[in-house]
Amino acid sequence: MKRLLAWLTAVFCVIIPLTSAAPASDPAPPVSGQATVDLREETVYGILDAYGTQEELMAVVRLRVASPGHYTDGGKYAQVVNLTNSMQPTLGPDGVSWAFAEAYPEFYYQGKLPDAQPPFSLCVSYTLGGEAANPSALAGASGRVGIKLDVSPSEGAAAYFKQNFMAQVQLELPAEAGDIVSAEGAANMLTGGTRTLSFTVLPGKSASFAVEIEARDFALDAISMAMMPYQLDAMMKDVLPEIDFDEFQSGAAAMKTGAQQLVDGTVALETGAQQLSDGLGQASSSAGQLVDASKQLSIGMTQLNNSMVKYQNLFEQYITGGDQFLLMMQSLTTSAGKLASGVAALDAALTQLNTASGELPTGAQKLIEGEKALQQGLAELQEALDALPGLLNPAGEDEPAPPVSFVTGEEGVTTVQFISRVPGIHAPEPLPEQPPVESPRSFWDRLLDLFR
Repeated sequence: MKRLLAWLTAVFCVIIPLTSAAPASDPAPPVSGQATVDLREETVYGILDAYGTQEELMAVVRLRVASPGHYTDGGKYAQVVNLTNSMQPTLGPDGVSWAFAEAYPEFYYQGKLPDAQPPFSLCVSYTLGGEAANPSALAGASGRVGIKLDVSPSEGAAAYFKQNFMAQVQLELPAEAGDIVSAEGAANMLTGGTRTLSFTVLPGKSASFAVEIEARDFALDAISMAMMPYQLDAMMKDVLPEIDFDEFQSGAAAMKTGAQQLVDGTVALETGAQQLSDGLGQASSSAGQLVDASKQLSIGMTQLNNSMVKYQNLFEQYITGGDQFLLMMQSLTTSAGKLASGVAALDAALTQLNTASGELPTGAQKLIEGEKALQQGLAELQEALDALPGLLNPAGEDEPAPPVSFVTGEEGVTTVQFISRVPGIHAPEPLPEQPPVESPRSFWDRLLDLFR
């Protein structure tokens, strides 16, 4: 027993100094002057419910602090959390203030934004077997599952973000959860065991997408909507760096001018073709009258030729010694035959002329109709060329619009992007088996175990 008491005395002698001699932390160094911040980025996270309704909106701000000092970052926050260290901010009505004692290559903080709306809103609805279904009832279901995504510009979003930001909606589901039956307009990708369907919506546009899945054991990892600046020329330069898109835009402008000149030329062509059609109609009518007269002439000449043959036969039978007269009649008969043949050839030629002249107005009309189709095609080309600058630069400016902060509404931000997320649908995990509960043990019991 005496040995045990000696051991306990030694333990307490060691424990008590250790617990009472903790060193005091050094006070933070004083901060003076204004900090220099040369980079500011915003990523805005939207927390949505299963139907796409926004529940919270958080902005994560990244600062690159080049030199220490005081710094006030604008914005109306309901709450601010330092994500980098334990430095406490000062939250005011027009922003959040920091006292940077040193430079930071990366400093992150998170702020809750009240009553703010990202550029696009998302509405999600679900069906099972063609009937509306609660998303929680779909977990582990089998059968035909339908998911409809309605994307539209947010009414309360600033005009800058409506005009310059596009949306990309992604639906992720485990490959073993079912087979995709239909997903019109989607880019379908399979990565590992996850299938991703992606849909794109251009700035200021609304779109609806429907997905049907033949589910075996349905599960949905997530539905997310990313919103980022839409700059087609910049994206295409990344994809096709060998193409000079400035030259492409100049060529498109020249093509637009040429298309307008071609449209003007086709208008003149239409007028001339119409006049040609009217003139050919008159020529066709006159040619028809000429053909009728030529037919009558041909009939008369054929009768004359037949009569001359009969006269020749009569003279051959009854006239003797009239060789000279007979030769004259033979010559006349031959001439009459040639005349009849010539008139027949004239008749055929005039008939061909009549047929051709009858087709010419039809051909001219087809020319007019083809010209109108050409005009329509050129108008569509011109419309596409008119839309091209808007696609390359939705803001309609000569240069891309400079980034604007979503938090403050002012310039001075490097990049802004948005990510909204709908929670996934999964069957609840089975609860793990709980270990048996041990009866509570006293301090002395645990201490004595050290010496057993």
